[in-house]
Amino acid sequence: MPNERFEEFADRFMKSIGEPGCDLQALVDELIELHAVERDEFNRVRLISMHIALTNIAAEGLAKAQVPGDRIIGFLADNLSTYHLMLRQESLVDGQIDKAVLLRVTEREITAGRMKGNDPLRAFAEGGEYVRDNPMEGLFHADPSADDKPVLN
Repeated sequence: MPNERFEEFADRFMKSIGEPGCDLQALVDELIELHAVERDEFNRVRLISMHIALTNIAAEGLAKAQVPGDRIIGFLADNLSTYHLMLRQESLVDGQIDKAVLLRVTEREITAGRMKGNDPLRAFAEGGEYVRDNPMEGLFHADPSADDKPVLN
């Protein structure tokens, strides 16, 4: 059975993504909301791919606007956190993260090339610790919580 809400969003997303004045943050917010309730894995993966595309477009725009590198890194850290949130949501069983489901989800992401094998969320799925607030802490020396971080617009 087709998911009309998803299809309407996907169509609107594709039409508006490159348009001047597009409210990218509103698209991200709706994308996260849809991913949280979507039960079809194919549509979940499509939403994840849309999020990655949106992040890449926004980061390219920040670079073209000559935003300082540490602010771009902070922006990317925030978006990695959103990506991880989506994967954690997908792994919920009775309101708790099921590590077996998370292991399968992260394996799918690694196989598709959207995640590296040493990603902190993958390590958590394999039984390690995971720092939810800043999964990029060990990767970069930027402060993604800085007040002047770039926003999607």
